[in-house]
Formats: sequence, structure tokens, C-alpha cells
Amino acid sequence: DEDDDDEDAEDDEKDAGPARKRSRKRLRAGSERAAERRIEMEEEALLKGGTPESVQEFERLVVASPNSSFIWIRYIGYFITLAEVGKAREIARRALKVISFREEKEKLNVWVAYLNIENMYGTDESLHKVLSESVQFCEPFEIHRRLARIFVDTRKNDKAIKQFTLLCKKFKTHPKVWVDFASFLFDIAKGDETRELMDKALKAVPRTEHVLLISQFAQMEFKKGSPERGRTIFDSVVANYPKRVDVWSVYIDMEVKHGDKRAVRRVMDRATDLNLSTKKMKFLFTKYLDYEKEHGTEASATAVKEKARDYIKRKAAS
Repeated sequence: DEDDDDEDAEDDEKDAGPARKRSRKRLRAGSERAAERRIEMEEEALLKGGTPESVQEFERLVVASPNSSFIWIRYIGYFITLAEVGKAREIARRALKVISFREEKEKLNVWVAYLNIENMYGTDESLHKVLSESVQFCEPFEIHRRLARIFVDTRKNDKAIKQFTLLCKKFKTHPKVWVDFASFLFDIAKGDETRELMDKALKAVPRTEHVLLISQFAQMEFKKGSPERGRTIFDSVVANYPKRVDVWSVYIDMEVKHGDKRAVRRVMDRATDLNLSTKKMKFLFTKYLDYEKEHGTEASATAVKEKARDYIKRKAAS
């Protein structure tokens, strides 16, 4: 009816900002995946003749494709396997001079490879020197994030913690740094520390990012920590933002993956007890019905249909 259309419009208007942001992020992620696949195909073409096994072969490749970080990094790796770290550094330096300044991503890849060399074979001083240089030519946020990842991947946990702490200080308004840090803490069995971390994050990131940030912490609890704690966090979010169907959907998905049918139905029932716009309720009822068709019985599916019909009657009468 007309009132319901108005409610849909009002809800859509309220959600439009965050929804547009999420849509832009999805489009950006899609284009990035396409670009990555294109790069993979180009890299495969470059090595069509097989993996280079000599300096001469690598030299031919870097002359043919001077802006390919893929080839330069393979060249660096070639000298690392020969235990010629000095030569590997020379190739890294050469690559940074040769690659066009317009190829920012290619240069970033080489700087990260250079940081890897110093992390594995250099000293704290040599690593710091390369880091200081790299942030002059690349986005500092991205370089610092990559260095944290390097420490994580090489199991240098103390250095990773220091690097994440630095990230959260220097780039505290970026939700991603807090999420990355929390994920790492869960991975090293320090999940209890993420509760205090989430409180700090909420004081630092813009309010417009709070709901999604809290949701991400709740998801991590389900996946890596305490599902009960995850429920508590999700319950708090949906209590304060009941119209956020995206959060309800993620909450339901987490419960489905966790496998407790009673917990799934508890959340589904709460969601479908709401009096939201027809569009949002249709989404929730459809999700509930799909679940019962797959995991329930004919009787439980029928019960969901009945509940949906009752909602429609109430809506028509209001």
C-alpha cells in the first residue's frame, strides 16, 4: 500500500549512504579481481617458454618487459636461491629505477619484495632504511600494512604486534588496520585482547563505520574465538540497529555455519518478528524459508510460510 511504499522509500533513503559505499566497494573489488586475473594471464604468457634458469634468460625477460614486477621479483628470487643476497638487493634497486613511475602497483610490489629480503636476511637497521625509503615513493598506509603481513607470514609475532600497534596509531581512522590486528591476535591465541582492541577502534574510526566494524569483530569471534561472544556482539548491534538487514543476514549466516539449529531459528525468529518494510521482511522470510527447506522439515517450512502470511495480513490491516 501507499504507506508501505513510503516506509520502503524512507528506509532506502536512510540506508542509501552505506549501501552506495558497499556497492562501490563491490564494484571496486570486482574490477580489482579482473585486473588481477589479467595480470596472471600476462605473467603466464611471459613464462610460456618455462621458468628462466640463468642470468641471461632473466636479462632477456626484463628487457622485454621492464615494467613487470612479476619478472623482477622472480629474478630477485633466483639470486636468493643461490644465497647471493647482495645480488638480490642489486636487482631490487635496479627494478625500482627501471620500472616507470606511472606503474605504482608494480613499484609497490618490488618495494615489498625488498622489505622481504631485509626481513629475512638483513638487520633491523637495514629493514628500517628500506621502509623509510619506500614510504617516500608509495602510499605509507599500504607499505606499513604490507610490512605487518610480512612479519605475520614469517611468524615474527613480536614484530607483528609492534607493527600493528604502529598502524593503529598512525592510521587509526582506517577500520581495516583494527580488523587485521584483531584477526592476527585470534590467530596467535590472544583473542581475549581483541575486546579492548574493539573499544579502542570504536573511539578512533568514524561513527559511520561503527556498525560494519563491530560486525566484523563479531564474525571473527564466531570463526576464531568464542561463538557465544560473537552472539553477544551481534545481539547488541541488531538491538541498536534493527533495520540493518545486512547485519541480520551476516548474523544468520554465522549461526548457520556454526551449525546450531536452535540458535539459527532463534535469530531468524527475532528477525522475522520485526515490523520492517515489505522489501526487507521479504528478504528475511525468504532466507528463513530457504533454511527450513534445506535443514528443517515440511512442518517447519510451513510454519515459516504461516508466519509470513500473518505479517502480510498485519501489514494490510495497518
